[in-house]
Amino acid sequence: MEVLRLGIGSWGEVRALPSVLDFLMDLDPSQRKVVGKMMALLRGFVPEQGPPSHNKQQSNVLEDGLFEFKVGQVRVLYFYDEEERAVVVCTHAFFKRTQTTPKREIKRAKRVRGEYNDARSKGMLRIVVLEGEEELP
Repeated sequence: MEVLRLGIGSWGEVRALPSVLDFLMDLDPSQRKVVGKMMALLRGFVPEQGPPSHNKQQSNVLEDGLFEFKVGQVRVLYFYDEEERAVVVCTHAFFKRTQTTPKREIKRAKRVRGEYNDARSKGMLRIVVLEGEEELP
């Protein structure tokens, strides 16, 4: 499994499946502000400060160890790496148009988490460093 390292800082690291960036970059140009805010959260704030767990406008607890980052109607679901607690793994992004998070999105995040943990345990996890990020030793 391939994941992208979106950011690393004094708190920890943010990783994401490539589909998260694909979703954000494919948004309509009118959504540039949302994309900018989400990228600032994922690449800047979270690696330095950790997820904004006390700010319900930016992050929310869902269920079963799943969480969401929020900017406007855009949501990015995530979980904490089982072995490295200061690592957030973003599973996917979507538009949330209802009060509650659709069950299919939660099921998808759980499936991705299982695939990630399985790949990690088998030594099949490949972390791709984005341009502008430092390579870890």
